[in-house]
Amino acid sequence: MTHTDTLNTLSALRTALIERTEPTADLAERTAVVLTGAHARHLAGVADRHEARAAALYERIATHLGPRPIAAAAYVLAAQCAFLAADYRRTAALLAAAETHAARHGGDVPPLARLLKLDHRVSAHTAP
Repeated sequence: MTHTDTLNTLSALRTALIERTEPTADLAERTAVVLTGAHARHLAGVADRHEARAAALYERIATHLGPRPIAAAAYVLAAQCAFLAADYRRTAALLAAAETHAARHGGDVPPLARLLKLDHRVSAHTAP
C-alpha cells in the first residue's frame, strides 16, 4: 500500500467515524492492509476525541473481515479505543473476542492485548 493509499484509508476511516456511517467491505479490506503494515500505529489516532465511536467502528470492521486472522488485530484495535474511552468492561469483551477469533481462525493476538489485560480496571472484567 502506498503512502497515499494509507492516507486515503485513514481519511475514509475518520469520515466514517465522524459521520457515523457503516464501514463498507472495501474500507474493511483497506483497513486490514494498514493493520498489517508499518502504519498500523496511526489507526488509533483516527479516534481522536471519539474513542468510543472508534471502538464500535473497528469492531464492525473486524466483523467485516470474517474468519481472516487479521480480524483479531481489528478487535484489539477496537479494545484499545474502548480503553482510551475508559470503557473497561467493553475493553475486556473486545479482548475476549480477539482471543476467541484467533483460537477459531488461527493467527495471533497482538501483544497489545496482554498489556491492556494487565490494567486492573480491565482485568476486573476478565473471566478467570
